[in-house]
Amino acid sequence: MIGTTFDSFNVLEKINRGGMADIYLVTDRSGQRLILRVLLPEYRFRWGHIRRFKWGCKVLQQLDHPNIAHYYGSGIFRGLRYALIEHVDGPNLKEAILRSDPN
Repeated sequence: MIGTTFDSFNVLEKINRGGMADIYLVTDRSGQRLILRVLLPEYRFRWGHIRRFKWGCKVLQQLDHPNIAHYYGSGIFRGLRYALIEHVDGPNLKEAILRSDPN
């Protein structure tokens, strides 16, 4: 997907692959960088995975705090479910916690 357009977002790079989604860095039409989380294609017809993905989006939607990345919304594009999240420049929080890094 790198170098292509997903919905109206330009895909810059693949950041990671999680247990149920691929994570991409994208830009919107105004050039703002965002995180695009796309449910893996093999789960697109598995109700349990779809339900968990939608539940995660619902949880993110309810969070509103300056120290938590903002959730912009979700949708379906070409049969793939996705979520858009604020891009926060900095180290990976999970990796920092595992290293016991105070920064």
